Amino acid sequence: MEPGSPAALAGARRGDTVVSVDGVSMQVTGAADLAVINAGLSPKTAGEAHNFVLARGSASLPVTLTSAKLALVPVQNVKVLETVRGKVGYLQFNDHNAVAESLLADAFTGFQNAGVTDLILDMRYNGGGYVRLAAELAYMIAGPAATTDKVFETLQHNDKQKPTAPQMFSSTAYGFVPSRLKSGTPLPSLGLRHVTILTTAGTCSASESVINGLRGIDVDVTLIGGTTCGKPYAFTPAPNCGTTYFAIETQGTNNKGFGDYADGFAPTCKAGDDVGHELGDVYESTLAAALRYHVTGACPAIPLHSRSLNGLPLNGPLELERPEGKQISIRLHEGR
Repeated sequence: MEPGSPAALAGARRGDTVVSVDGVSMQVTGAADLAVINAGLSPKTAGEAHNFVLARGSASLPVTLTSAKLALVPVQNVKVLETVRGKVGYLQFNDHNAVAESLLADAFTGFQNAGVTDLILDMRYNGGGYVRLAAELAYMIAGPAATTDKVFETLQHNDKQKPTAPQMFSSTAYGFVPSRLKSGTPLPSLGLRHVTILTTAGTCSASESVINGLRGIDVDVTLIGGTTCGKPYAFTPAPNCGTTYFAIETQGTNNKGFGDYADGFAPTCKAGDDVGHELGDVYESTLAAALRYHVTGACPAIPLHSRSLNGLPLNGPLELERPEGKQISIRLHEGR
């Protein structure tokens, strides 16, 4: 649940299900009724009021939500977890966007000061964004000894294009939002040789670049959750008369030259996306599985086929509904 959103302010929680929108049941299939539902779930303008009935267990919760423009918070739930094997940093990272740069730097400075010895990076809903930011994040995880003069990602073009300079691991800030973090500011780092990343099919693009880039310098990356989306490709948006085209142009490879993960990265341990607990709760199943693996090295047995949400069976992984164009790797050159 996005902090400060109309849904959060109205008391909606993670795991609530929508029963009806503006009087139309979610079980309908007619085109006119579906148009009403879609208009309520994805309003086009701010200030639209829509009536929802939510279900929480056996309780019915009617709420009226008014659409609003939000400044989304890409880094949330930053905390240090105490385990029998030492301090573990945890953070929820939802979007490789400009605002995230300073928030990530602040989080890793806190982890550095706290003396964490391992990290759980929750990117289960992170569909990508700036690859330069991914290179900064990977540096903050691995540190200078492992990353100096190492390639984070090289773009492999076809034979009709000129080669481009690779994206190196980035030890200084790009300065996406200079008022928050100036260009050239040294970034904190943990110097970890292992990291745990929480993943789903919504973990995509630049998030997968973090996984691949770290594995390219022999950082041990443990994945807990589900198989990632499988997007080693990138493109430059090309607007044309009101339509923007995203034609695949390149494939990203790591320091070892690997980039063949179109089927996604498979998890070390499978774990269900537990909507019965808030993200960052140590009892939430994916995070709990990561902590168990951290301590014991064993994957928990999780019967995914028996999961349910408010009494309804879940036969597949949950997928995050995204605005159009969110799962995009955006490339930035070192210069401005």
